[in-house]
Formats: sequence, structure tokens, C-alpha cells
Amino acid sequence: FARRGTPVCVVLLRITGLEKLNQNQAYQVVKVLAKTLKEHARKVDLAARLDYGEFALLMFGASPEGTMPCLDRLSRSFRKHQIEHPAIPKESTCALYCGYTRIHAHRDKNAAEVLKRAEGALDEAQSSSEHHIVSA
Repeated sequence: FARRGTPVCVVLLRITGLEKLNQNQAYQVVKVLAKTLKEHARKVDLAARLDYGEFALLMFGASPEGTMPCLDRLSRSFRKHQIEHPAIPKESTCALYCGYTRIHAHRDKNAAEVLKRAEGALDEAQSSSEHHIVSA
């Protein structure tokens, strides 16, 4: 899609704090994120679970100035849904970190380059005390 001129944004998401919950509570948090992604992702976007607490989101046609506000709304909604969920202790809500990058049609040679940038942004977001969403 990027080579055909459609802007594509690759977002990696990581839930932290699952280890402090019991198995059912952690499962509920993951379900909350899946529900939140379904609410906030557009029909053209693609969400996938990569690992226990890691997800990916491909945003097709997303504008550079629209990605950050969209991810911020998703993050706030995820937190709100956790607080409202009866099976998740309010004092044990999990954090959501996002790292994202755009696919550059002529610069990026393969998916590994794109994923490495997104992973770097995700790691930076998780290690930052100020930002939970970072662009690469």
C-alpha cells in the first residue's frame, strides 16, 4: 500500500503491569484493550495481538498530524475502560505504551526496518517518564 501511495502507519502497543494481576484479571485487561482497539480503529485499519501484552495496529491512510491524537484517545479510553471494569482492581490498572512510525515507500527496503523503528519508539515510550506515545 505504501508503494502505491497510501500512507501507512505501523503502531506497536505494549501493556505493562499485567504481572501484578492474577490470570483472570490480566485476561480481562487484554480483552479491554481488544475492545478499545475495536472502538477506535477504523474499518480500514488492522489490529493484531503479537504476544501476551503486545499488539500491533496498521493504520492505512492516517495523516501524520492525526496519528498522535488518535493514539492518545485510544490510550485514555483504555484506561477508562479498565477503571470501569468490575474484575480489574482500580489500584492495579495497567499502562499502555505506543511506538509508531510511518512506512516510507522509497526509503524502507523491508518490513524489518519499519518494525525496528517502531520497536525503538515503543521502548523509548516505555522508558520515558513524560511520554507514553512516541513517534520514530
